[in-house]
Amino acid sequence: MSSTELDIVTDTYQSSVKKIAKDLFYLNRKHEYTAPVQVVDAFGHFSIYAHGYINTGELCIKANGQSYEPQGNISMFIPKLSLVQWDIISPHLEWHAYVSDQDFAPQFKNPTLFSGCISEVNSIGDISTWLKTAVPLKTFNQQAPVPLALEIKNYIDAHFQLEIEVSEIAEKFNLSDSQLTKLFKNEFNISPVKYRSKIRVFQSMFDLFSKEGSVIDIALDTGFNDLSRFNKQFKNITKSTPSKFRFHPDK
Repeated sequence: MSSTELDIVTDTYQSSVKKIAKDLFYLNRKHEYTAPVQVVDAFGHFSIYAHGYINTGELCIKANGQSYEPQGNISMFIPKLSLVQWDIISPHLEWHAYVSDQDFAPQFKNPTLFSGCISEVNSIGDISTWLKTAVPLKTFNQQAPVPLALEIKNYIDAHFQLEIEVSEIAEKFNLSDSQLTKLFKNEFNISPVKYRSKIRVFQSMFDLFSKEGSVIDIALDTGFNDLSRFNKQFKNITKSTPSKFRFHPDK
């Protein structure tokens, strides 16, 4: 296997990852779920353009208090620090994605669905050009007025690398720990503690792809204060180990 490609296999999915350019990665993932299942993804400081073919009734996408059931050949742009819930009905699901830490579609501030997809991608510019003319099928806009839960999310987003206790966050928003957790979970279907853990793990996944340095350095950079805790949370969320997400020299 070359230094620009890797395969990740777990009990629930298979991923093929390819480095297209210094700042662009391609992923092909095949899931095998015990459906139905709900999956909440909390993305880090990277953007995603993904596409796949969805049969009727296989998937419901939820974001910003809205839901949509796509069907047919669809694609989706997911901005940095988005929170998306997938209600998955089909036990088999396959998708393709292009991931970058560059803002290749700044015109879209929220997760956005499109009918159809780009046929060939060799650079970020290819995706940007396609998205400039693509007509949105569904945009998951932020609801107004901005709920307190969203303010809390934005605070966690800005400080996810710091070791701030939930009690400190609750105090900042004049809430008790239980009030904070209940409010956040009611809005996003995930607790603030688990949300922060997912941001850290998802960010570390991207950093493992894209950055030099040791695993412990990446763990520290994404908010984990020791390697054992990082490995445990990484395995819990990804079903794999950090070392499987590193590109290796040619063999």
